[in-house]
Order: sequence, then C-alpha cells, then structure tokens
Amino acid sequence: MRLLATRLYPRPSRRPDNHQGCGALPVVVSEQSPQQVQVAWLKQALIDPANYGGFPTPAQKLQEDLETIIRNIKRNYPNIKLTYLSSRTRAYTTTFHNPEPFAYESGFAVKWTIALSVRRSPDWALQMC
Repeated sequence: MRLLATRLYPRPSRRPDNHQGCGALPVVVSEQSPQQVQVAWLKQALIDPANYGGFPTPAQKLQEDLETIIRNIKRNYPNIKLTYLSSRTRAYTTTFHNPEPFAYESGFAVKWTIALSVRRSPDWALQMC
C-alpha cells in the first residue's frame, strides 16, 4: 500500500494553473490511480477564521467546507470507502492563520460533520454529490 497525499479544496481555485477547479491538486505523486484510492484522511482549517466572526460561525463555515471536500473526494476517487476526519493536531496556535480559540473551536466542525454523517444513510457522501 502507498500513501497518496492530495489537497482537495472546497471552492474552485483562482489559480490559472489549476485546471481541476474544485478537484484534487496532487501533492505527492504516486503510481496509484484515482480508482485505487479507498481511504482518505482529511485535516482542514480555515485561514484567518476571524474574518467569519465569533463562534459558532467559523466552525459552521469549516463544517460546510468539510462536507464540500468530502463530496470532492467521492467525485475524484470513485472507490473511496472511508474518509477519516481529524481536527487540529496542536493547541496554543498564535499565528494569524488559525489562532486560538479558532484552532480549538475547529474541532466542533469535525464533530458536527461526523454527527451529520451518522444521522444520514451510510452512503451520505454519495447523496451529497
């Protein structure tokens, strides 16, 4: 088994060299085809979440982005069976990109996305496509 690392963006890229829009932008090139990918690990954060206001708005926006990225994963990797979600890997972040308390609060977006998937059918990602 090989690890395939890919960036999947929730919104179309404005970069002229990214012709895949909301699709995948490969980070690590592997010999795997998109049809061979069955498991994904998704770790995402908003850049400068203070622009969205106070809690819970940034977490709700991140949840929306996570759901969109999961749809993109399903579209780009048709045989995907499982997508792991994880929140921030550290606390006490002080950079403007994702400072506290937003880094902590982003965990709620992951929680809410998982809770939503439990309430839906097992094929909820298929239904979101």
